Amino acid sequence: MSFYRHEEVSVFKVGLKGILKEESLEPIINAWVRKAIRICYEFTLFLNWYLLRLFESELPIPSIHRNFIRQCMALCVVNSRPDTESDLYRAYQDFASPHPVREPIDASGMSQVITYLAKEYEVNYHNHLELQKLRLLKIQWTHYCQRHGLDKPAKRFQDLVDLSQAKNYDSSKHDETTVEWVAALMMPVSLVVIHALNIVSRMLRLKTSTLVPLYSTDAKYLTLDTDVLGGNKKMFRLANQNRWCRLQCRVENGDSETNPARET
Repeated sequence: MSFYRHEEVSVFKVGLKGILKEESLEPIINAWVRKAIRICYEFTLFLNWYLLRLFESELPIPSIHRNFIRQCMALCVVNSRPDTESDLYRAYQDFASPHPVREPIDASGMSQVITYLAKEYEVNYHNHLELQKLRLLKIQWTHYCQRHGLDKPAKRFQDLVDLSQAKNYDSSKHDETTVEWVAALMMPVSLVVIHALNIVSRMLRLKTSTLVPLYSTDAKYLTLDTDVLGGNKKMFRLANQNRWCRLQCRVENGDSETNPARET
């Protein structure tokens, strides 16, 4: 005789107070949640700024692993002990210098929380990169199929994905085109890979990923309308170092062609 058991599962949404034995814990938990959100927010701003600067300067991109993420998060709190001689620490000082009014984050007793946040960020980061890689390769594969008159590009691409995930994949049994695309799908994902795929997509005039920017060789200028900002040129120059985030520019008559900042 066989028995079958049927279960019905219901989901109920309850407030934090509904699962706490002591209501006094609610403000403590809420305070920690707010701190964790602030740490993630500040860390994300810094990491974006840091990576963008590396890409624009054509410098090596570090591996975004759990320890690196935790090091970046530790820079955003006041009670950590970062390596003050590291390039990462000096980069954070450059990042934070224009924002001295930000309230420091006290992360006392949050060591395990920061470790958990770093772990979750690492997983989400790599999952997002993998999705971006698949998206770019699928766009490029569709373009390839259109150029070579191949039908059903979506099905063909899924077949390539299945091959790249097969444990018994043997490249000698497939044609050169299949081998090349499967190899691209099997590449370990990183920001450098996404950047390289973006370059290929731009050459083919296809959609690119906004995750990694592509910089042009055109000169960059910052246009400042001092009449709107208020004050004359003399007052603007005096306030340059203190009120404009140490903007390195000269506001001089007839010198707008050679300065990175132009005045209208």
